[in-house]
Amino acid sequence: MKKIIVTGASGQIGTELTLALREKHGNENVLATDSKDPAVFADYIEKLIMDKALYKKVSLCNYTYAQEHFLASRAAQRLEEIYSEVLTMPCSY
Repeated sequence: MKKIIVTGASGQIGTELTLALREKHGNENVLATDSKDPAVFADYIEKLIMDKALYKKVSLCNYTYAQEHFLASRAAQRLEEIYSEVLTMPCSY
């Protein structure tokens, strides 16, 4: 299974993102931290450096997630979906 690292995990976006990712990929596959201690973040990075299989899984997962959610074409598609929804709503005034 792919492993995902979420930094800033206790912020508004990070909290929701961590919950959604854990629901989709399982708790054991989402590494979450909000520590401001560089040593904590360094530990996660060290795990990735030392475990090539984990590094490959995290890299692939992050690449796939970015492709699915952050491409301009995907954002434009989602915006079109929202506009279509709004434009087809019945007028209630």
